[in-house]
Amino acid sequence: MPVGFKLDEIEFTPDALLQHPKYAALLGEVVTSFSLLEGTVGGIYGLLLHQDIETAIESLKALSTNSKRVDAVRKEMAKNAELCGDPKNDELMKSILQFAVKRNKIAHGVWGSHPNTVNIIYRLPVKKWINFIASLVAHGTEGNAIEQIDELKTHIEEYDLSALQDLKSEGSALLEAAMLLFNQLAINAAKSDGWTEQ
Repeated sequence: MPVGFKLDEIEFTPDALLQHPKYAALLGEVVTSFSLLEGTVGGIYGLLLHQDIETAIESLKALSTNSKRVDAVRKEMAKNAELCGDPKNDELMKSILQFAVKRNKIAHGVWGSHPNTVNIIYRLPVKKWINFIASLVAHGTEGNAIEQIDELKTHIEEYDLSALQDLKSEGSALLEAAMLLFNQLAINAAKSDGWTEQ
């Protein structure tokens, strides 16, 4: 077995998903679409403050998490007469925050597969793995490794293809909606700055 670990015959290794290319591709699509979404949120923030773009960029640099950036966008949208009149805009931002939790589970998971199971892959939260390794080393020969392993097993989650396809679709829909808002704001900014005709 490549470098990694095994729990109940589930192999958590760097190549654990080689036999599950569709699953691996969907995991990658979820993470990538969210990265594009984060960039689009940053673009929306910049457009909301486009009259003072240098200040907006400096402010954006200080917003270290997606949650902070989304909250900043929501605050700016609340000041915008056109945007605050349409509740769909704030709902979009709330949905992005909710999807971030799901994406984080994908990105911060140790993924594994079982040699006898072709339609399910397994996720172990990376924090649980880190805590397990740290405590195992710390306890040394105290003899409670079996209990710790049993506790770690309780955090293993199963994902089938349908669940990952649903996550991908949700992320794609949010990205499309955010891009539509970005485009709308870009057109408005171009008109107000005289770049295009009103």
